[in-house]
Amino acid sequence: MPPTGESERRRTRPGPPNLKTASAQTIASLLLESAPTSRAELARRSGLSKPTVWRAVDLLQDAHLIEPAGHSRRHRGRAAVLYRLRAEVGWVVGVDLSGELVRVAVSALNGRPIHIERTERDRAGSARAVLGALTRACTAVGAAPQALSWATVTVDQATARALAQRTRSQSGTKARNPTHRTTGRPDPAIALIRKMLGPHYTVGRAVSMAALAEYHRLSLGPAGSIVYLCVGPDPGLGLVLAGRLHTGSHRLAGVLDSARLRAAGPQHPTADPAMSPAVGSSVHLLRRVTSLINPTAIVFGGSAGACPSFVDAVRQRLDQSGTGPSAPLQPAALGDDAAVLGAAAFAAAQARQRLFQRIRELGTRTGPGA
Repeated sequence: MPPTGESERRRTRPGPPNLKTASAQTIASLLLESAPTSRAELARRSGLSKPTVWRAVDLLQDAHLIEPAGHSRRHRGRAAVLYRLRAEVGWVVGVDLSGELVRVAVSALNGRPIHIERTERDRAGSARAVLGALTRACTAVGAAPQALSWATVTVDQATARALAQRTRSQSGTKARNPTHRTTGRPDPAIALIRKMLGPHYTVGRAVSMAALAEYHRLSLGPAGSIVYLCVGPDPGLGLVLAGRLHTGSHRLAGVLDSARLRAAGPQHPTADPAMSPAVGSSVHLLRRVTSLINPTAIVFGGSAGACPSFVDAVRQRLDQSGTGPSAPLQPAALGDDAAVLGAAAFAAAQARQRLFQRIRELGTRTGPGA
């Protein structure tokens, strides 16, 4: 006899979409961090039952998010099908426009840079240089530029100020994607990225992305925090707090009004960085910052800040005052590539969020969970 009344409604009522897609997100996360993997191995590593993994794989494959990638090698029995993320959801790009060279890094969604291209700015502008470097980087890893799912572009302090002012003065302009300077003329390189990826890009301050790159290099973990102080011709302060990059309301945080920090740049190449007035400015700034937060590490970057003698001078000044932070002070290790490495990592994080959002939406499209 068929069920009726309340018992029928209980049996036919769909479950919450997040329960239906939670296992699919788990499987996608495992595929992000590993080589092509079989269903049985995914079940073993996730702790989910085999039927649950089978349904999750089918859901992701039907949504064109994953695809078969060959078969495993077995001495006995039938070879298992291996699965991987599709190429169009598996690549991101970081673009650094803050230095003398244009730098482009193509990365997988796990945030690990695969290839970096460095090129001089073209006389016609940065857009042509970015396009050439991007094409070469994609070719090196076997990815098509059309398959990129997210991009992050880093800019210097002057451009950051102009973009922030523009986004504040224009109503209806998304702060996340500023593409114009105060003159109203579009930035060619950023406009190129927007044309390629639509809304799936971000513009950030170079010092913030460098802070993120050093945070990953030090493997500080989700509870770790880092203060990154750039001392040189393009000074700034980058913060990663409890594993989250501080980007500000316009994603352009890190601008400092400090001519003394800028004075330590390469315009005085023969001067000893340890004798620079930027030492005192750095000490003063660190005291203010560390009175509010307790960082796990403090890293100095920039043309002067990355010099060990400069870091030693700051450390000595703090020790003499007896008010220094408890976190260790150290020079940056990633050099001029720090900003583009951080940009690629930030783009990968944004692309992962977009991927998981697409998976969550599958629960509302396909009906009740199994």
